[in-house]
Amino acid sequence: MDVTAHDSASRREGQLGDISGRQVLDAVQRGHIWILLMHPQRIDQRYDSLLQEIYSEFASNVPSFRPYLLNMAILVSSPKVQVYYHCDIPGQMLWQIRGTKRIYIYPNEEPGSGVLGEDCLGRTPRMRAAV
Repeated sequence: MDVTAHDSASRREGQLGDISGRQVLDAVQRGHIWILLMHPQRIDQRYDSLLQEIYSEFASNVPSFRPYLLNMAILVSSPKVQVYYHCDIPGQMLWQIRGTKRIYIYPNEEPGSGVLGEDCLGRTPRMRAAV
């Protein structure tokens, strides 16, 4: 979708065709676009293994953690793309791999006073190792 023109008709869904992964990433780097890869765990066992590992680690550190659906999507976005204010559905995780991102979390309350208890906000061993 061409967000610079705010033209929702420019949104495209489907396969990328016969271009290489490098060509796709080059297009993302140069453009104002993003690509959403849905359910990579269904295509490549390594993503499924990673997904299982992440959720297992959460479950081992947060006894009350009981996910009902394990799913994954990978969003690759241009450094130039602007994502407008939106609200993701509950249960989403954001793992920023490269670059920077400014996020706002609502309600703006002290940890433990709202929906998430302090036990949910600690860093897992994998997260500590990544910092």
